[in-house]
Amino acid sequence: MTLGITQPGAMTDQHIRFLLRKGGVDVKDVKLVAIGSAQALITALETKQIDGFAISLGPDRTAVSRGAVMWVDNLRGDVAGLSPFPMVNIYTTKRYAAANPQIVRKLVRATQKAVLDMHAKSPEEIAKVLQARYSTMDPAVLLLSIRAFKPALNLEGNVSPEMADNLLTFEGTTDITRAKFLSFYSDKFLKD
Repeated sequence: MTLGITQPGAMTDQHIRFLLRKGGVDVKDVKLVAIGSAQALITALETKQIDGFAISLGPDRTAVSRGAVMWVDNLRGDVAGLSPFPMVNIYTTKRYAAANPQIVRKLVRATQKAVLDMHAKSPEEIAKVLQARYSTMDPAVLLLSIRAFKPALNLEGNVSPEMADNLLTFEGTTDITRAKFLSFYSDKFLKD
């Protein structure tokens, strides 16, 4: 089997390797090919240059709308150990946060406000706002993507122990403990 990735080390590469591990398949038993962009992966699948790929929300629904079959959908909960997952995080240094707490607080709270706003709005309302930004995406595919994404929104804004476990398992990391991983995160700017 030949599987496409965007580039070595990218999330697409990590995701394929995770799924292979979960399925008990040795990565040496498949051929991984760096294709480039999401659109290039879809085209490579359509032209039978590859047998499959993993990609993020949006391009995945685009591939399905063009005839691909989605075997695994993380947002649907098809793979144990991927939900909940800390997909989008805000990072800075302790030094910057200590020197600029108001800026960090505003950024964190604005991000959380946007998440709660997306949760409160219908997929159609969100699509109206996003349509200009995703003008090259089929509006029906954009709506499918929004509907798939809404249940995965992190309404609390924190990183839970389960999220930490899922990320460490996903990355195949054995040298970082859950406690160490969670020590990188703070919900201070959400609360005070």
